[in-house]
Amino acid sequence: MLESVREMLRQDGKSQGTTASYLSHLRLFLERFGESAPDIPDEDVRAYVEELADMGRSPSYASQARSALRFFYTRLAGRADPLDGVRTTRDAGRADRAFTREEISRLLDCTEQPLYRLAFMLMYSSGLRTNEVCALRRRNVDTEGMLIRVNDTAGRHLRTTMLPRSCLALLYECLAGRDDDQPYLFPGRGKTVCVTGRTLQRVFGHSLANAGLETQGRITLSWLRHSFAVHLLEDGTDRRLVQELMGIVSTSMMTPYVRLAAANRTLRVMSPLDRFYERG
Repeated sequence: MLESVREMLRQDGKSQGTTASYLSHLRLFLERFGESAPDIPDEDVRAYVEELADMGRSPSYASQARSALRFFYTRLAGRADPLDGVRTTRDAGRADRAFTREEISRLLDCTEQPLYRLAFMLMYSSGLRTNEVCALRRRNVDTEGMLIRVNDTAGRHLRTTMLPRSCLALLYECLAGRDDDQPYLFPGRGKTVCVTGRTLQRVFGHSLANAGLETQGRITLSWLRHSFAVHLLEDGTDRRLVQELMGIVSTSMMTPYVRLAAANRTLRVMSPLDRFYERG
């Protein structure tokens, strides 16, 4: 596919720099989605672009990726632009709202299937991205050290985040019902395939509806991760630690979370008098 793109770019008279940029972005994209890339749903393409911003990539980098993907789909795949109408690159992935704690509780209570409830719990409680929870391998969940080792789709280590004790009971329940040797904690259809983000988003949509959380704006799975950051900041967790747990490269990417947390922070502070009597 890349050679076909290269030839099309040559015929269009694109510069060597543009050609190299497009091919570099598309190579990473194809590593993620493989031969099925031309046929994946628009929402998966959009989620991929949002993840670039969420990972702290610069606006120019994400803009180049968008241009490459538009060329790939409109010219090579012969499809309509999957990114048409999507927010600007600068806004993609931005945390402009998060769930309240009560909404998180309702959402989890209304997720009937234990395995998917566990996936949503980990996204909220450990700050995992959608692709990270999908590709989470059983061996990377350390129940003794209460840690999760987060890898990319190629198996390269990205960071380490926390495994909450509140997830252990459900984790053991889900593993107890497994008699397969599938490496992924959240398996897909096949012996070596993990669940897809599209499947998680579909289940997430059902849970939102059951919890009465549907809104006019589109709520995505990324709200769980946004809520992880906002609620930790509300509770006074150091900003740099939250950034490290989330695997965010750019400090500027933390600003929306800090802004959201600031609105409710005063409501989460315990009075010194209450703390005095609590000790007593």
